[in-house]
Amino acid sequence: MRYVPTGRTLTNPLLAERLLYILEPFLDDIYFPSKSKQYKKMLEDIRGKIDAYTKGPLEIYRIYHEKLLPRIASWKNNFLIFTTGVSVDQASSQIVCIDPFGDRFKLSDLILNIFHELYDEWLGRGNEFPLNKFIFTSVAPVVWPYKIVKVDGKFQMEHREKKSTEETNELMIEKGKRTFGDIVRTLESDFRLGNYKFSEAMFNSRSAKILYPDKEENLLEAYTTFNRYIMANAFATVMRKAGLKKHKGLLGTLHLYAKRTGYAYPIMELAARIAEVELNDFGKSMRNTLMSKEGECDKSAINILKGGINTLAMELYETR
Repeated sequence: MRYVPTGRTLTNPLLAERLLYILEPFLDDIYFPSKSKQYKKMLEDIRGKIDAYTKGPLEIYRIYHEKLLPRIASWKNNFLIFTTGVSVDQASSQIVCIDPFGDRFKLSDLILNIFHELYDEWLGRGNEFPLNKFIFTSVAPVVWPYKIVKVDGKFQMEHREKKSTEETNELMIEKGKRTFGDIVRTLESDFRLGNYKFSEAMFNSRSAKILYPDKEENLLEAYTTFNRYIMANAFATVMRKAGLKKHKGLLGTLHLYAKRTGYAYPIMELAARIAEVELNDFGKSMRNTLMSKEGECDKSAINILKGGINTLAMELYETR
């Protein structure tokens, strides 16, 4: 996989203006659950840091989000599953924070295998598995929705809103800038062009302290918390636009696949509270991920995800 340019990588939590700039299309209103005066002041200061130097390399994500936002309404009446944005590297035991279409992102292969297995199991019982009712997106600074489709007998991931990437790419070409990479992911490993890359240190103070040991702990804590709040508000907007609502059953519920000790869970738990939607937390049963180096790629965790997806599909089948 070709790496994302350094200028487009989000790593340093203290450069919060970069995150704020690309997510602003989703931030009409920002709710801070604690120390609101402190974080509102930070918001004002951080907004003031957004300049041409900030915008230049990240413009592709800002434009893409502007294109994506009005299309999210088409996700209504589908199961929306948010997953962790980190995975074990296919080529090593390291953790990677890249888009799910990257060939090093092991979790993507595991999700594709889940749908292959469920499709065959349902077919063996004389039923067709509802592939078109599931939409996935990683908890990451770039909202990257995808669906699972079957093409020529093989399962693959495709970007749910291809037009958003295509229109963005056209504008990037006009500006003479690098476009997005692949928007299709298959089980066949090959050399793919990446779409985004970030670090857990943006949202997790423990990771930030390891990456930036020379920075004050209180400062890193404040900025990683601020970044989590920004992400939570952005994803709350995504959920509202997608039609998630309380008392709407499983189709109106936030389904989350992320271990509770990771960076993604607190972001989405807060997002669910802001959007006032129910949270179906697959992670509450993922005890082995606390001990396994594989995290959400651990076999027992993947079995939990498979069971959860099957339960959602059965809900549709039984209410037809």
